[in-house]
Amino acid sequence: MIKILEKSTLWLSVIAIILMALYFGPVEQNQAIVENIFKIFLFIYSGFMVFVGIKKAINPDELFNVKAFNVFMALIASLIAIDIISIKFFGTYLIKDGLMYGLIILLILIGVSRQLNETLNSRLHPALIFVLSFAILILFGSLLLMLPGATNNGISFLHALFTSTSAVTVTGLAVLDTGKEFTTFGKTVILLLIQFGGLGVLTFSNLFALLFSGGSSFKNQIAMADFINSENLGSTRKVLIRIIVFVLAIEIIGATLIYFSILHTPVDDDKIFFALFHSVSAFCNAGFSTYGNSLYEPILKYNYFLHTVVALLIVFGGLGYNISINYIKYLKEIVLYNWRRITKSRNISVIPKNIIRINTVIVVQTTIALLLIGWVAFFILEYNNTLADHKSIGGKIAVSFFNSVTPRTAGFNNIDMSLMLNPTVLIFILLMWIGASPGSTGGGIKTTTIAVAVLNLRNIVLGKERLDYRKREIPLQATRRSNVIIFLSLMAIGFAVFLLSIFDPKVDVIKLAFETFSAFCTVGLTLGITAQLSDASKIVLIIMMFLGRVSLLTFIIAVVRQFYSPKLERHQYAKEDIFIN
Repeated sequence: MIKILEKSTLWLSVIAIILMALYFGPVEQNQAIVENIFKIFLFIYSGFMVFVGIKKAINPDELFNVKAFNVFMALIASLIAIDIISIKFFGTYLIKDGLMYGLIILLILIGVSRQLNETLNSRLHPALIFVLSFAILILFGSLLLMLPGATNNGISFLHALFTSTSAVTVTGLAVLDTGKEFTTFGKTVILLLIQFGGLGVLTFSNLFALLFSGGSSFKNQIAMADFINSENLGSTRKVLIRIIVFVLAIEIIGATLIYFSILHTPVDDDKIFFALFHSVSAFCNAGFSTYGNSLYEPILKYNYFLHTVVALLIVFGGLGYNISINYIKYLKEIVLYNWRRITKSRNISVIPKNIIRINTVIVVQTTIALLLIGWVAFFILEYNNTLADHKSIGGKIAVSFFNSVTPRTAGFNNIDMSLMLNPTVLIFILLMWIGASPGSTGGGIKTTTIAVAVLNLRNIVLGKERLDYRKREIPLQATRRSNVIIFLSLMAIGFAVFLLSIFDPKVDVIKLAFETFSAFCTVGLTLGITAQLSDASKIVLIIMMFLGRVSLLTFIIAVVRQFYSPKLERHQYAKEDIFIN
């Protein structure tokens, strides 16, 4: 019985989240009923968590830091329970509202994190857990967006599912005007979905579990090391902390700069909320804006400083955490080296040559090349077209740079996309398809995939056997994986365009192709047809956004390897060549 109760932690936490959402979400006439239900359940939930915490704390097999964590959990639950009793019988709060809600959220996070941490030790394949985490978050986000308090005029399940999928997959395609149709609560839900979706649900839950429970299994650490590309199992916790700190720091800096960029601009939302929303949306490469026309809104389209800040946030988010952390580590070594030279320290060591990894070099070089190509191409092609509104050369350069960045999975727009020339549209499709870098918040087939494919092409042309770059050999597995990713992406996109052309035959096929590339590569740019598409086409785009975010290859591996375990091949057959021309 006790084990059954402990296994129900996740579901009780989910119910607590739903009730808390209902407490903040519904219209006023339902508030009193929901408030009573919320308080009663919260009291029961807190008592349950006190029981679980104490039971685990007195377990002799638990580590000391795990016991401390369980005592901490029981203490929080006790404070919440005591506060509810105080409200019920004495009509006064012992804890301030803001702190109270913070403790409730913390307790819920503990419950969810503990269960997810244990789930990784189950028989589910890690790739399947990764896929399911996004699916669950999307479904939960859809239910939150359907709350009466989340929208001004109500929302259908399909549109809620589309919006939630677009937010969690950090795509940015919208069937409703985010600023007009959603309330502050609804926009806050979208913001949180973007944040959790951009970093990954497991990143948050496992950071919390590793920080407090400390006793994660070997399998758990392997899974997380794979998800965040950690160099070794021992550094998993440090990398997780660095990722969260780095992301929050960049988003806060970005929000501050955006706030000052609109200081004298009469935006509809609260300026702080506007800045925070767009900073998170930009860094996570989501492309959601509180304005229907994004940054093309009359009060924003000439704000070049705002465009540049958003573009730089997109670039940092699209590079990936490991790239930024790698360069921070390199700069730290340079600073320490020069400081030792200035202070004439005896411990002057040479900066390691291999501190910048080959993956970092490939990502940065490919990113710079794509940005320059897109920048110059857009400036030349659109000079007398969409750039005609911008009279100064500096304005044209700034807008061109922005439109070189945003197709790489960001989704913001500061021009009328429907007026772009066909050659520009095709360049956008190429940039969307390549996308951002691995380990980032962006989508696409990734910069390293296209880089390895190009290096492989060079090898074939030159007749070289080994694939190497800068005195480093790239393993065959990377080449095989890049080829498969390219093949699967083109097959999926081609089939989706085929379906959309059946469901919406009156829409120009190049617009359907643009929309499909945008969905699968989690970009969010549109030529203005998203809201007008049929329900069947919207379902296709929902599936494409989901597969693009979790990676089609990861999805296939998750499903297949859950039921099939590859056997060790002890034999080797005779080789026979295949004629390929």
